[in-house]
Amino acid sequence: MKILILLFLLSATLFANIGQISSLRGSCIISRDNMKMDASIGFKLKAKDVLNTGKKSKLQIIFKDGSIVTIGKSSTFDIAEYVFDA
Repeated sequence: MKILILLFLLSATLFANIGQISSLRGSCIISRDNMKMDASIGFKLKAKDVLNTGKKSKLQIIFKDGSIVTIGKSSTFDIAEYVFDA
């Protein structure tokens, strides 16, 4: 039983919010679990999200560890894995 609880907590941590969009100019589509969503300021990001910016777009992400990433026009940013030990 303890192992099951540990696995549940570990999987919940892996897919928890890892950051958010802090600035957005133009458009960005976020792909998550075979779904596509329009990005907006404050949008919570998760590991495995893929962000695609438009031709005249730019966005900024602030991750839970305080890292800031800026993504320019016509770009793809794949959050394959995020590891942070608070």
